[in-house]
Amino acid sequence: MLKATGFTQTGTHVSRPVTLWRQGAINILVNTDAEGFSRTSYVAHGTTVSEVALMVPDARAAYARALALLAQDHDQPARAGELDIPAIRGVGGSMIRLLDPASDLARIWEMDFRTKGPGSGAGLLGIDHLGQTMAYDEMLSWALYYTSIFGATKAPMVDVADPDGLVRSQAVQSGGLRVTLNGAEARRTLAGRFVEDTFGASVQHIAFGTADIFATAVDLASRGFPVLEIGANYYEDVEARFGLDPALVARMKAANVLYDEDAGGQFFQLYSASRSDGLFFEIVQRQSNYLGYGAPNAPFRIAAQKRNTRPSGMPRA
Repeated sequence: MLKATGFTQTGTHVSRPVTLWRQGAINILVNTDAEGFSRTSYVAHGTTVSEVALMVPDARAAYARALALLAQDHDQPARAGELDIPAIRGVGGSMIRLLDPASDLARIWEMDFRTKGPGSGAGLLGIDHLGQTMAYDEMLSWALYYTSIFGATKAPMVDVADPDGLVRSQAVQSGGLRVTLNGAEARRTLAGRFVEDTFGASVQHIAFGTADIFATAVDLASRGFPVLEIGANYYEDVEARFGLDPALVARMKAANVLYDEDAGGQFFQLYSASRSDGLFFEIVQRQSNYLGYGAPNAPFRIAAQKRNTRPSGMPRA
C-alpha cells in the first residue's frame, strides 16, 4: 500500500527489523520486530499506527512537563547505538515520541538508520492530519490530553452522519500537529466497528497533503492505488451546492476527488479504500486558508466505504 501511495523504502534500522519509507517530508516506519512495544501493539490491534513522533522545541522539557501533568511514561530501553527518545503513552495505548532540533534527537535518521536517497514520489509533501477513533465516552478525556499537554486548540464539535448512527468529531491542533478525534457511540457505525475490530486501536486514517491533487491522482492511478470510488450523486450535489464549474466537477468525478470550501479557501480530498483492518489513507489539498477537514463530505465517504465493507456480523478473515 505504501508503494502504491508513492513511498519508497529508503532505509533500514541499525539494530531492529524496521524499514524507513519516505516521500516529501513524510517518514513512515514499518516495524516487524518480534519483541518490544510494536510487537505487543500488533498482537493486540493488528496492523496499526503504534507510535507517532513529534518535533518540539525541547524534547526533554516537553517530556518533563507531560509527566508533571500526569501523562503516562513509556520506557523502552534503547539498544546499543540507538538514540534514547523520550516517550509518553497516547490514545488507544499508542506511544508519542518527542524529538527536537537542538539535540542529537534531530539526527535520528542518520544515527538510527542506514539510508539512501528517496524516490520520485507521487507529490505528497507532508502529513496533514491524523484521524483517531475512540469510544465517545473517552473523547473528552483525549481532547483534554491534547489541549493540556500540547497546548492544542479545539475546533467546534460536529456530528458526522453514518447510515447506522452518529459519530461525534472534533479537531485539535497544536503547531503542525492536527488530529481529528472521532467518538463512536453506535457499535454498527464505521467508527464503532473499527474500535471493536481492532480492540481499541486509535489511528483509523492518515491524511497526506499535496499541492496538486489531480496530478497526484494520476500518478497514484499509475501505481495501482486502491482509490475509494465515490457515488455519482455526490458530484451532482456538490456542483449545485457550490456552483462549481462543470469542467472542474468532471475532473473531480473522474478522479474520485471530493470538494469543500469555507470562508478561507477551498479543499480537495481523495481516499484510498480501507484495508481489511480498517486503516485507510486520505490525500488532501488545502487552498488559501481553508481550516476545516471536509466534514460535509464524510457521509458520502462513509457510504462508499460501507459498500466495500464486509456485512455486519460477518467475522473478519
